[in-house]
Amino acid sequence: MSNKQTILGSGGAIGTPLAKELLAYTSEIRLVGRNPQKVNPGDELFPADLASQADVDRAVEGSSVVYLTVGLKYSLRVWEAEWPVVMQNVISACRKHSSAPPTGCATARKGSPRGRHRRHAATRA
Repeated sequence: MSNKQTILGSGGAIGTPLAKELLAYTSEIRLVGRNPQKVNPGDELFPADLASQADVDRAVEGSSVVYLTVGLKYSLRVWEAEWPVVMQNVISACRKHSSAPPTGCATARKGSPRGRHRRHAATRA
């Protein structure tokens, strides 16, 4: 089985350091964003719009772990409009490809050694 780990929203303050830390666990790292940039030499770049179900579906396909680190504009109106769409797209894609349990999401713990992650409960779709 593949150990591809995919970071959705890979260019931000969480996604970039996460990509660096994941090298301790896998060399198969897919960075997904509007204009993804390599963090590590072997990174796979995958341009996508997380508001598009088709883009998210293709981005998640073949992944064993998916991290959602996307950042949205700090505006209540933007979050109310865009976050539910992004979440639904990610949950649907993970269910379709069995990439991650749809009831949980993996997030990096700030300050954790070697990029260990923990599971947090998320809303059920």
